[in-house]
Formats: sequence, structure tokens, C-alpha cells
Amino acid sequence: MSKLLSYVGLAALNELNTTFPQYESRLWDVTSGKIIGDVQYTPRDFWNSSTLPGNHSDWFAERMGEIVGLTTDFCDLMSLSPPDGKFLEEIRKGLKTIANGAGTRSDTMSSPVVVRMIFGDNTMNVTKTINQLTDGILSDKTNVDLWVGAWRSKLSWNHAKLIAVDGQFLHTGGHNMYTSDYLMEAP
Repeated sequence: MSKLLSYVGLAALNELNTTFPQYESRLWDVTSGKIIGDVQYTPRDFWNSSTLPGNHSDWFAERMGEIVGLTTDFCDLMSLSPPDGKFLEEIRKGLKTIANGAGTRSDTMSSPVVVRMIFGDNTMNVTKTINQLTDGILSDKTNVDLWVGAWRSKLSWNHAKLIAVDGQFLHTGGHNMYTSDYLMEAP
């Protein structure tokens, strides 16, 4: 597999093998795969334009919410900070879709749908974030377990940007969920 890596990938692999060999296959590994469908980037179709319409990349937040909404068993969502604005609105729609399909704890024998979100911003108010994500959507009776946390240690923090759903769908890339930085003017 290492024959497929760039010189940067090889340097990273060498560092992992040297510094953290005990975690290979548990916390890190070399993998491969292929892109299925279109590569998603923003602002799409506006590279040769000097002006962008106000909603030039709303589709990106909408797609993220749709992917979250595909969850039937588990969803992991990671970003630097919790979603805001349009991203929050669309992730909430995804959670609502999950909740509607999960039923209530009293009327189902199935395991709860697990949604885990981790952010690199350890200054965030986790309770406030949970309330923003779930208000009017999830309750104690909904058959969904939502876990929200933040992690940062000195100069190290979670900076991943991904949504992984049911071991079937993966959305990853370089976008944080900042409406003003990515969906408004001149991202």
C-alpha cells in the first residue's frame, strides 16, 4: 500500500511508524478507496466569475444534512467547531430525519440510533450546542443517542472534517461548518 503514497504520505507514514507504532490498526492505518459520485467543492461553477450569487454554496450545507439524514444505525460528525447558520439548519434537518425513522424508546425494541459529534473547539458550550441541534427534534423518548463533545489538548485538537454514516457513506474535506466563511461572499 505504501507504494501508492506521495512523498508527503510516505513522510507521514514514517513518522507514525516511528512515533506511534503501538497504535497501528487501532488509531491509524494506511487505506485506499475510490470516489463514488461527484467531487464536491465550493464555490462550484464560479471559478471564472468575479461575482458570486448570495446562495452560491447553500447546496453544500444541504448535502451535509442529507448525508446525516441517511443514518439508520450510527453517524460520526467531526469539525473544528459546531455548525452555525445554514449548516446548523441543515444538520438539524438531518437529525429530524433520523428521529422520524428511529421511533420512540417505548414503541421499539431496536437499539437506538447513535449520533456522535466531536469538535476541536474546547471553548464551546456543549449544552448550548446540544440544545441548538435538538430543540423541537429530539427528546428523552426519541430512540436516538446523541453524544456531543469537544477535545483540545495544548497545541493539539480535532481538526477532522467528516461525516461517516452506517459504514456506508463518508463525506470528508476541508470545510468547517462556518456559514459566513463558506456560504457567503468570497469564501
